[in-house]
Amino acid sequence: MRKQRLITSGLAVALLLAAAAAVGVRAQATTQATTPPPAFAVGQGPEGVATDGTNAYVANQFSNSVTKLAADGAAVATFAVGRRPVAVAFDGSALWVANYLSNDVMKLDPATGALLGTTTEQGQQLAVFITVL
Repeated sequence: MRKQRLITSGLAVALLLAAAAAVGVRAQATTQATTPPPAFAVGQGPEGVATDGTNAYVANQFSNSVTKLAADGAAVATFAVGRRPVAVAFDGSALWVANYLSNDVMKLDPATGALLGTTTEQGQQLAVFITVL
């Protein structure tokens, strides 16, 4: 009887080790290296994004700027805007930026960033308007 228990417990240990090895192999087989998504150089606190079909424009709320990105993600230009831009939109010819703390919306030339006009409204309402636009 004693030999039988030792053989049984030895068999149990062997099965346990085999199971642990199998789990380890399975874990190694299913663990894959993940590639992080690409990062783009923009200002601090990117908040809103718009595109004109060729470039992307990112409102940087803590840098008070809009970054223009090429299709490959390279930063093409940075435009100075009002305080805490939270939304940006493109209407086919102009870039619109809603500045929360400045309580205004700026109309910019998307090629140069030149100011084409400014309208004063409430920042939160403008952010909603620009996002829906």
